[in-house]
Amino acid sequence: MAAIDTADTRDHSRLTPGQARQMGIRTPETIAPARAPWAIEQRKAEGLPLYPTPRKAPAPASGRCSLRLSINGVSYRVRPIRPEAFGGIRAFRLTKGDGATHDVSLDVHGAACTCGDWTFRREGIDPTGCKHIRAAKACGLL
Repeated sequence: MAAIDTADTRDHSRLTPGQARQMGIRTPETIAPARAPWAIEQRKAEGLPLYPTPRKAPAPASGRCSLRLSINGVSYRVRPIRPEAFGGIRAFRLTKGDGATHDVSLDVHGAACTCGDWTFRREGIDPTGCKHIRAAKACGLL
């Protein structure tokens, strides 16, 4: 779309700056303030640089991060593990503060967990799963 100059004979005075910008109409309100002639003179008078100085590139992310999952008031540390051990697509190890661990995984047949509730009461019976599976699904992990 070609930009329309303000010298255009049509009346654009009723347009908002946003509408003018969408239509490609160049007015003092739609020109970047640092490039508008009146802004350049104002910045010179104030002793400011004519154009903003470029920002430094942010430093690459570093450090450690961790994910905690709270289930019924019990905090679990969440770590990703290799899903191939379970024949799965995704797998995570949930570790309680006392050291007990439960592995939750997702495979083509659904979700699975290594906790006793899943193993003895729900596997193949309850499609919603144990509390670990429900929490992992609710958080988008599985």
